[in-house]
Amino acid sequence: MERLKEAAYYKVQKNKQILCQLCPHMCRLKDKEMGICGTRMPIDGKLRALSYGKIIAANADPVEKKPLYHFIPGHYTYSIGTAGCNMHCKNCQNASISQEKIDPEGGPTTLPEDIVEDAKTKGFKSISYTYTEPTVFFEYMRDTASLARERGLKNIMVSNGYINPKPLQELIHLIDAANIDMKAFNASVYKELTGARLKPVLKSIERLYASPVHLELTLLLIPGYSDKEKDLDAFFNWMITRGMENVPLHISRFYPTYRLQNVSPTPEKRIFEVREKAMDAGLQYVYPGNISGSDALNTYCPYCGEIAIQRDYRQAENLLDEGMYCNGCGNRILSNA
Repeated sequence: MERLKEAAYYKVQKNKQILCQLCPHMCRLKDKEMGICGTRMPIDGKLRALSYGKIIAANADPVEKKPLYHFIPGHYTYSIGTAGCNMHCKNCQNASISQEKIDPEGGPTTLPEDIVEDAKTKGFKSISYTYTEPTVFFEYMRDTASLARERGLKNIMVSNGYINPKPLQELIHLIDAANIDMKAFNASVYKELTGARLKPVLKSIERLYASPVHLELTLLLIPGYSDKEKDLDAFFNWMITRGMENVPLHISRFYPTYRLQNVSPTPEKRIFEVREKAMDAGLQYVYPGNISGSDALNTYCPYCGEIAIQRDYRQAENLLDEGMYCNGCGNRILSNA
């Protein structure tokens, strides 16, 4: 492999600048100038993917931690990530790695075949691209996911959804499940929190929902930012009007972190109030996040109320008939056993 992987999705402009076309930021970069994500740089006339193979975290995680509640419940997934992100969220929980720029000269490279072989040897059923934003290690995720699929492994993407349509479409053919992190359902709040735009994220969610990829969404409820009643009503209505009532939604509790140290944690009571609001709006599967010991973490059939999957934060027991169907009424709850 060449020392620095050539990036996908870019165009050389007439003024010799390079236009990165991977995400909606569409960075225009001079030679040796780093993109917003801290992972892509033109070098000698070609855009380079500096993140390729530069693993900064690799762990075994319960799939429920992603969070994915309706995708092979109870299994552990081999989770990997590199440094960098195309957002600069004030509430980032992994800022020490997501906001780090990659050194073009530094660090060993872990090839996709090494990741896949390690996952197979250790008995994992899936590989998750997570921790930071996998869009910014697109080429590495794509190549690893392709090999993983050939070896019978599932692929999971945990993403902010800030990616352009063409690269997303390429991933759709390789990814089996995705969780998209909704930062807020208000354009100005979204921009303030992340430095990015809301509309492209909504388009990504719509494309994923229309595809074979299993989709779940997460909304972090930040007091004073993403918890406004009118925005929540608009978000739930947006999902319902697009037929997404069966998409699992995780309403997660915020804890002070990074640049929002002065914001109080979300009261637990508020999480359950918003969960009830979402279910009253017509969403069928709504779960509290960053909360333990609640019956609301279980999956219940939306038609007959029979318990389908019993879980806590890190363990799950699938109680469904054939792993997919409600024992009470036969309603299909999971598409993947």
